[in-house]
Order: sequence, then structure tokens, then C-alpha cells
Amino acid sequence: MKGASAFAAVMAGLMLALAIAPMAVLAGTELDPEMTDVAGDATNGRSDMDILKAWVEDETNTTLTFRILTEALNLFSPRSDWQSLPQVIYDYYFTYASNNYAVRASIPVHGPLAAFAGFSLYKVEYGATGDNLTFTAADGRVSGSYNSGGTFVELTVLKENIGGPKRGDLITHMWCAVYFQPRGQDQQRIDTAMSYQGPGRNYLVKGEFDEYYDVKLVTGNVTMNAAPRVPARYNITIKSTSTTDIYINLTNTTPPIGYKVVFAKNDTGGIRVPANSSVSLLLTVTVPDNATNGTNVLITVSGKFQTKKEGKDIATNNLNLEVQVRFIPPKPPQKETSILGFIKDHITWVGTGLGAVIVILGLWYFMERRTKRQEADDLVAFAAYVEAQKRSREAGAGDVERASPP
Repeated sequence: MKGASAFAAVMAGLMLALAIAPMAVLAGTELDPEMTDVAGDATNGRSDMDILKAWVEDETNTTLTFRILTEALNLFSPRSDWQSLPQVIYDYYFTYASNNYAVRASIPVHGPLAAFAGFSLYKVEYGATGDNLTFTAADGRVSGSYNSGGTFVELTVLKENIGGPKRGDLITHMWCAVYFQPRGQDQQRIDTAMSYQGPGRNYLVKGEFDEYYDVKLVTGNVTMNAAPRVPARYNITIKSTSTTDIYINLTNTTPPIGYKVVFAKNDTGGIRVPANSSVSLLLTVTVPDNATNGTNVLITVSGKFQTKKEGKDIATNNLNLEVQVRFIPPKPPQKETSILGFIKDHITWVGTGLGAVIVILGLWYFMERRTKRQEADDLVAFAAYVEAQKRSREAGAGDVERASPP
């Protein structure tokens, strides 16, 4: 019924990839719908039951509007329809928070009686294969329109009746079906676009804005120690999953007297954070000299930025930073010394060391001189002894008293 299985597999894989991509989960349009279907595959061959595309047409803070585009809606039903008094049922299926829903347009015989079209909301249970649907009427009003003579059916549901999706939540498992039901007979499925197991693209809930904005302030350490002249430094990250660049201005609550809070990047025009990106900055908290040990100071940091297209101010979540002051007694002042005193002290030190070296060298020199002088005296005495012996031998007379060597 829905083309080749290979085509379905390719489309399912494509839709999965698109669902993962950050920019692929925004609202669709006729040119970029959440789901598509091939033309001319309605089992009864009728253009008014041949789905081409479907998407989330519009969103406000309280409603979601779905649109189903067909080949062409009849201005008047064929004559055969008037005989069986059938109705054509257009269902747009989706899932939010693990609950399955269908918004339905029940159109009686086309033409003037289309003014009696009914719109309703159902909870849906799927069988094991994603088929064999069971419907249970759900509380909640659904409004819509059947564009008689045009191309689309539109259905609007209150968010509060489908679990209250909030900005940043996902609507998943979107697909569509058209049924034909003659009066008193069972429904006949005529055409589908996608399926529960091979759904269309997810939709990211964003409220009334053209873009999606989500900005958070995070820091690794919420409580830090600080002391006089020793400030606490916080690494703050501005994390944005917005679909466009933002310029955020950060502010903080007024700290106690003597405390000082400084942002390192708080430019006049705001801190630029690219789409789906993060920017880090340093926040410094300085405490006064008379800070008391054990003092806790709570500083709240928050931010605001203005949207580009809507011109509205959006506030970020607050970030509470608790500063734990730890008093450190100051060190005793060191004795100040003049430059001349500094030179004198160092000259004295150098002089003392140099004097010791001179004394050691003097003692060494004195001992060396004394040793050399003793050796010289010994040599002179030994030479005199040798000379006396020589003269005695030359005289050769009698016994001569031998001179003792010195």
C-alpha cells in the first residue's frame, strides 16, 4: 500500500537521522513537513483521501495545530457517497510522555454537510506490531477545519489535554491515516503517511517563538572558600541549546558592604553565545579585610537576553553561588631595611667570609715558609758536615775527631 519496502526503510532511517539532528526537530512547513507520502496511492483512487504531507502547522503557549495535506478535497462528494451516507476520518497520531494520542476530523458527506464536521481527541493503544489500534475517547476539546474545495484538514488541540508539553519537550511517533466508513459498516483504511514504527520527524515544543531558546547557567563549584586578599573564583558556563545566537546580560544580587563581584566577560552589548553552544567566563568574589571567619554570603547570578525576531526578554534560570569566607590571620610585618643597611649587611657578611679565607691562606703560607726554612737550614748544616769531612781527609794527620753530623 505504501510503496516499496526499501523506500520505507530509507525513509525511516532518514527520519531517525533528522530526529537526532538539533535543527531537525523544529516546526515543519509545507516545504519542510514532519512527514511525506507518495501521491496517488489511496486504495480507492480518490484525491480527497490521498495524503501528501503532514506537519505541525502552528503552536502557541497553549495549543498545537496539525495539518494534513491531500491532493484535493472535494467541494461535493460523489453521488455514490450520498447513497451510503459515509464519513471520511482523518487521524493525526503522535506520542507525548509515553502516551499515544490521535486528533481526529470526522467529515460527513462532502459538500454542504461538511459544515457538520466533528473534531475529537483519542488515546491510542498499539498492538505488538504497531498496528491493531484501540481507541479510547479522551477529555479535551479539539477544533479544526475542513478546507472544502481546497487541500487540507487542520486540527488544533489544547496542550493541557495531551499532558501539558513544555518548551523543550518532544512530540514523537507522528504519522497519519485516512479512513472511509459507510454508515453502519467498519472503517476501511484508505491511505497512510508513515507509521508508528516508521514515524515522521519529531517535533520540538517551543511555545510562541519562531526560534527555540534554552539557556542555563552552570558551575562546577557552588561553594568556595575565600579570605581577605584571596578572592574566590568561579568558572561559570553559559550553556545554550537555542536554535539561534543569543546575547545575554548577567546580573547578580547586591552583595554585603565590602564584598565585590566581577564578571570577566560582561560586555556592554551582552555576552554572545552561539546557537547550540557554550561560553565560559570567570566570576570573582572578593571579600573585605574585616570578614569574619565562618561567614556565609549567598550571591544569586541571573541573566536576561532578548530574542531576535520576537523582541521579547527571556530570563535564564538563576544560579546561586554560596561564598564560604575563611579568615586567615595576617602575617607579622617584616622589618624594613634601607638600601644602605642592606649593602652594609651584605658587605659585613662578605667581609667576614673573606677574612676567614685570608686567615686560612695565611696559616697555610706560614706553615709552608717554616717548613721550607727548616729544610734550608738542614741542607746548610749537611753541606758544612760534608765540607769538614773533606778537609779532615786532606790533612791526613793522626786521629782526627770526627764531627758529628748535625
